[in-house]
Amino acid sequence: FMSRMANYHPSRFLSFAFLDVGYSAPGDTFDVDAINKETQKTLGYPTFGYWLFFNSDDAAELMERNPKVTNSLLYNPDPQQWIDNLCRIGAARSFLTAGKTTALAPYLTSSELELQTKILYPPAGGLTGPLNWYKCIMAHLNDDDEGAVPEERKFIEQPTLQVTCSKDVIALPAMMEGMTRKWAKDLRVESLDTGHWVYMERPDELNAILKRFFGEVDG
Repeated sequence: FMSRMANYHPSRFLSFAFLDVGYSAPGDTFDVDAINKETQKTLGYPTFGYWLFFNSDDAAELMERNPKVTNSLLYNPDPQQWIDNLCRIGAARSFLTAGKTTALAPYLTSSELELQTKILYPPAGGLTGPLNWYKCIMAHLNDDDEGAVPEERKFIEQPTLQVTCSKDVIALPAMMEGMTRKWAKDLRVESLDTGHWVYMERPDELNAILKRFFGEVDG
């Protein structure tokens, strides 16, 4: 979403900050199968195996069936567990259908858990909408719109911050920095020792980085 704001409405922004996941230029070919094949070869596991599950017709229903199981999958206290429980093809479905539960990461407070459950799970909300983001990309539904973006609009002219997360086994720091560095003309990079959910795991440290960045570029 933030990437496309940089392309479609650049004049409305003074700067950009990408947290963990890097900038994605419009028109970039996104082939989940190719990514899984390459990362299996280089890392020993496919980073996007879970995308295949998220793209399935019954994914939302299966995840909504038992929020405790879904939260155990997404908020395991050990980020490395994502390799076997989420990244490997078929692993997410197996985890959910088996009804596995684990301790939750300590940063997922009771109030945060209550709020997420209220917003994301029936009777309110539901996970069909969030999962449609993955389905849209895998179906290449944005390709025509993104293909119309002029080449010069693919670059980010404003000051840009990329925060990488050293323990994220999916949004790998070097990969995320590389994605952003290719297109951001004025890039700053910071790293935090967290997994994927950096804004929950290290909120004070992240806010300090953001405050310093915005003060430098907007002050």
